[in-house]
Amino acid sequence: MAVRRTFQDIKTDAKNRLMASTPITDFSSTSTAGALIDIASLELERAYNTLDTAFSVLDPTQANGTFLDKLAFFKGITRSGSTTPVDLTTSNFYFFIDPRIGMNITNLVKTVYPDAKRQYRVQLFREGYIDDVDNITYFKIPKGTAVSNVSESATYTTIEDTFIRSDSNEAYVPVISSNTGAFSNVQANELTKHGLSLNSFLKNVALYINCTNRYPITNGSDSMTDVDLRYQISLAGASIGSNEINIRRKLLNIPGVRNITYTRGRYGNGTVEIIVEGISPIVSEGLLRAVEESVNSSLGGGDKSYVYRPEYHGIELNINVFTDVGIEQATVIDPIKNDIVAYINDIPMGDDIIWNRLVDIIMTGPVKDFIVSYFKLGEYDIFNKMNKNQKVLRYANQKQKYNQKWYIDTGMISCCVKVS
Repeated sequence: MAVRRTFQDIKTDAKNRLMASTPITDFSSTSTAGALIDIASLELERAYNTLDTAFSVLDPTQANGTFLDKLAFFKGITRSGSTTPVDLTTSNFYFFIDPRIGMNITNLVKTVYPDAKRQYRVQLFREGYIDDVDNITYFKIPKGTAVSNVSESATYTTIEDTFIRSDSNEAYVPVISSNTGAFSNVQANELTKHGLSLNSFLKNVALYINCTNRYPITNGSDSMTDVDLRYQISLAGASIGSNEINIRRKLLNIPGVRNITYTRGRYGNGTVEIIVEGISPIVSEGLLRAVEESVNSSLGGGDKSYVYRPEYHGIELNINVFTDVGIEQATVIDPIKNDIVAYINDIPMGDDIIWNRLVDIIMTGPVKDFIVSYFKLGEYDIFNKMNKNQKVLRYANQKQKYNQKWYIDTGMISCCVKVS
């Protein structure tokens, strides 16, 4: 594109050319030469403005808003709107009886409403919350029950009736967010409040019923920005004639997906292995299903996909830090734990833990020195939240394979403050 020229640039250049090659010297506003130069300069500036607009509309690096949408349309891309977080599986969010009371649902209802209060059990039966007044085999949690995180910044709703049965103290149910966008995404074990107590029929029993989500729910997204749309346009140009890049582009556009590995022929001809890395360190069952559906819609006939989470390697640390007298433990321990968790969980799948980076994190603030009691690695069981088959590591960089992901939470870090 030509360099844009302003009215004054054009006028000055025209005057200098005329003065150099003609006897004209009067360029005042009342002179004929001055008037002609003004007219020509104004029209040329308008032409430059028109060219500038045309180039910016046709150039994805400069186009904005609706102009960028029109460019994307010619590439077969549309700007995606915001989406609502939802988990339609029956393996993530669940209600369960508080294990500390050691009861099943039959004993719980009869303990809360003993024979002296049998009329309340009759009410529960009439409203359909239990299946019998005396021989109770289930307790119904109705569709539309509100659940949220502690601060209630993320609220969800159950979309089916679910039943805690006498032979099982937990009941899984699909949930959907009450709001749209990425702000309503939640991490694992964040949806721990429910609204059962607001129901007059259920409130006494609800005191002993808890809830949580085993995995993150991160498929809520905001409307695609101009920057995101430009990136999609650039990928579209690169993916012409390449099914693998097409699939990668589709998968990276799924809310909650951070990265993937794509290996063709891993399990024989016509097979594709895909390892999904999520924005949250733990990949949910719902996100795996979304990826699998997207892959299968793009593969050729007869091809088969295998979609997996990474292999999670749990890290455990025990640290003694030394500070001066008078430093509160919480002001030292909490930042160290949170920063270590943020660093390790943000390491991309297949990348290494850099030991000096951990040292830098620990030695921030009022910490004068530290001693590591142990540095362990285990096979992290995301379902049971257990770090199995641990082994002690050297205080050095730790490597992992392409399909492995580091994981840690604050409960896996022991930190003690000592005065030096």
